[in-house]
Amino acid sequence: MSRQVQLLQRLTEACSSVILIGSSMGGYASTLFAAQSQKVDALVLMCPAFAFYRRWSEKLGRDAVEKWARNGEMPTQHFATGKMESIGWSLMADAQTLPEEPDLNQPTLILHGKQDEIVPFDGSVNYAATRPNIRLEAFDSDHSLGDVVDELIEASFEFLAPWLRVGGDRCDA
Repeated sequence: MSRQVQLLQRLTEACSSVILIGSSMGGYASTLFAAQSQKVDALVLMCPAFAFYRRWSEKLGRDAVEKWARNGEMPTQHFATGKMESIGWSLMADAQTLPEEPDLNQPTLILHGKQDEIVPFDGSVNYAATRPNIRLEAFDSDHSLGDVVDELIEASFEFLAPWLRVGGDRCDA
């Protein structure tokens, strides 16, 4: 996660302002970056993977987490490819050091499927409940949100309308 935040830093160095759009772990990385950057005007997050370390630790159980730490890697099914991939322990070691729910001041739209079994919908509900700058839109969908793409695009464009403009000072990183 820290490397993703560093990548966002490098990609936006020449930008005076940016809008971030991220899904799952990319959504979480976007919030980590936005919480420390004055450049981020707004965010659109799809099923953001808040509380990554805690959720994975609880899902796997103490013995499996300890085994992962000892072995240095763990085979798991990659969500995007559907294939078994090894994930290095460095991901969890890094995640332990990061805030579960970065504090955002920027206007943020969260789009989340109510049937998400990867990143529970309740996490986004709780995150948005205490933050007036967060708008949460729920969909009758799963983690992929693949069956509501048109609705996601429509909601995103409507939310981002104040920042979208033709011409002007833009940074396409």
